[in-house]
Amino acid sequence: MNSNNEDHNYNKQDDANDVVRCCYNSKNFAANNGGNINCKKNDNHDQNDQKDDKRIYISEQEVLFFESDFTGNLRLPYIFCFMQEAAQKHAAILSFGHEDLLLDDRLWVLSRVYLKIMKQPVVEDKIKIKTWHKGSDGIFAFRDFIITDEKDNVLVLATTSWVVVDQKTRKPIRNLEFLNNESKVNASSIEKSFERLPKFAKEIKDDLENHVDKNITVKEFQAMYSGIDINRHVTNSKFVEWICDALGDKLFEGYLIEEFQINYNNEMHYHDKVKVYLKMLDELNYICDTSNSNFQAKILLKQK
Repeated sequence: MNSNNEDHNYNKQDDANDVVRCCYNSKNFAANNGGNINCKKNDNHDQNDQKDDKRIYISEQEVLFFESDFTGNLRLPYIFCFMQEAAQKHAAILSFGHEDLLLDDRLWVLSRVYLKIMKQPVVEDKIKIKTWHKGSDGIFAFRDFIITDEKDNVLVLATTSWVVVDQKTRKPIRNLEFLNNESKVNASSIEKSFERLPKFAKEIKDDLENHVDKNITVKEFQAMYSGIDINRHVTNSKFVEWICDALGDKLFEGYLIEEFQINYNNEMHYHDKVKVYLKMLDELNYICDTSNSNFQAKILLKQK
């Protein structure tokens, strides 16, 4: 399935709904690049109001040992797992979840993700995943996330776009007006547009042994049982895992992922193979492409 590789931006409105103002103040956040998110009390909404308001979904969990890496930091693929689970549960509450769409032979497919890690969640941290949907524009639906610690300090910010596809043809459904109702929230966790990422894999000699560009790492992966999800294709977090494995040497040297964008373009199925090309632009900046244009990514690292 092709989720359309064209650029797409969400036209954000200046006035955020009160329900999101209770979770963070975007102006203060932009000013201090962090800070405290207070979801406990607000001039317009008390705590009971927030529990009753279905427009924002909040899940709480603890970072487990098997979800962390050798330093104790939460692995990036699990951040994607947490976000997908929260998105699915919230969509189900709003009556457009996985089971709801299946009634019309439709599926949700993740198209784009951009996230910024403000502070690494670590093993045994108790974290909150907060999410809301922002309606649709054309074939794309939009959803944002904020991950905080138990004191509501920001850990991760993310914005995502999704498409609804026909289960049989895998073609995008173009009318998503059913999402543009009172359940959407006109606010963003982070002001970021999805970038068109460069394709460079076809320019590289298709030879794992003899490619000569020392700034490019090539790894080959195969879709196996452990990576196939309920839609019978490779799950989005497995692609992230492959990118992290290609980036493994830098992560073992103590670098951390600060920003990450991934564009999902084409499905992979059981036993499919793909070459992942990771290109170093400089010490901290990397781009990723694949042999079959299944996905592309852009990564910004920082020193620990």
